[in-house]
Amino acid sequence: MNIEEKIDELHSSWQEVKNVFNNISNIKSMIKKQNTEIDSIKFAMSRPGSSSYAELDEVSHGFCDYIKKGSEGHVEKSDFGYHVTRRMFSRIKNYLECNSTMRQLASINEISGDSLELIEGSGNFAGWAKDADKILNSKDNKTNASKISIPLHELYGQIEVTQKLLDDKEINIEDWIADELIRAFFKTENQAFINGSGDGEPEGILAKTTKIEIIEGADFTNETLTDAFFKLKDCYAKNTRFLMNRSALKHISKLRNSEKEKDYIWRVNSNKSIDTIFGKEIIECSDIPEKDTFIIFGDFKSAYQIVDRVGVDILRDPYTSKPNTRFYSMKRVGGKVINPDAVKILKVKSA
Repeated sequence: MNIEEKIDELHSSWQEVKNVFNNISNIKSMIKKQNTEIDSIKFAMSRPGSSSYAELDEVSHGFCDYIKKGSEGHVEKSDFGYHVTRRMFSRIKNYLECNSTMRQLASINEISGDSLELIEGSGNFAGWAKDADKILNSKDNKTNASKISIPLHELYGQIEVTQKLLDDKEINIEDWIADELIRAFFKTENQAFINGSGDGEPEGILAKTTKIEIIEGADFTNETLTDAFFKLKDCYAKNTRFLMNRSALKHISKLRNSEKEKDYIWRVNSNKSIDTIFGKEIIECSDIPEKDTFIIFGDFKSAYQIVDRVGVDILRDPYTSKPNTRFYSMKRVGGKVINPDAVKILKVKSA
C-alpha cells in the first residue's frame, strides 16, 4: 500500500469517527428535547384545573372536583365521608413517618380492620429437628402465650378554605388539602403516642400502665443512670436510644463520669452530628411534658407498636361557614407499649 492509499484510508476512518460523534450529538439533543416535553407534561399534571391534568389523572381530577365543587360522581364513598386519593394518603403518611419522633422510633403496621392482635410469650419457640419430639410432646412444654390487642381510634381534623383559593387553577388543591391535614393531625397524634391514656386515643409510652421508676433529684447521679441502663437485656441494648425533653437534657448535661472538668457522660459526636450517652443517640422530644423530668431509653421498635388503618376520609361542608368551605377529615390510628422490658423510664422528682 502506497502513501496516498494510506492517507485515503485514514481520511475514510476519520469520517466514520466524525459520523459517530455527530450521531451521539443528535441523540443527546433528542434526549434533551424529550426531557423538556416530559417536564412540561409533569407541570401540566400538577395543575388540577388544566385539561391535561384531567386526561392524565382521572382519579385526582375527580377528587378535586369534589373538593372544589362538591361533585360526588368520581369519589369513593366511606362511612365518614369520602376516601382521599392514594396519592394524597401517601403524601400524608410519608410526612408523618419522616417527621414524627415516635413514628421514626417505634414499629408501625398498617391494617384494614379495627384492631391489631398480637401473640406474645412462650407460645412462640423454635428448635432443631433432632429435638422435635422432645420439644413438642414434653409435659413441661407449657405455653404462656398472651394476646395483645391494639385498637384503632378515630382522629378528627378540621380545616377551612376560602372560595377564592378553591377557584384558583394554579393551586394543586389535592396537595394543599393534604398539607393542611398533616398540620391538623401531626401534633395531636404525636402527643398521644407519648401521653395518651388509651381511652379513645392511643396508649402512650408514659401511660399509667407503664412501669416508671421514680428517683429523687438529689439521688440522681451518673451511677443511677448507669445502673438503670445496664438493667436492659443485651438483646435490647444494641438498639437503645435516649428520648427526653429539654428539662431532662439540662439535668443530664450536668452529670460527669468523674470530677474532671470536662468528663461529662453526654458526648457530642461532631462526625455523625449526633449527641450520645453511653454511645447511644440522644433524641429531644417536645411532646414529653416539660413540668416533669422523664428520661426514656431502650429499644423502641421492640417496645412500642403504632397501628394505622390504610386511608384517610374527608367530608365537605359548604354551609356552616359561608362563604368559606369547611373540610372535616378522619384517620384511624392506635398505639401501645407491647414489650415493657425493652424500655426503661426514669422520672426525676425535684429535690
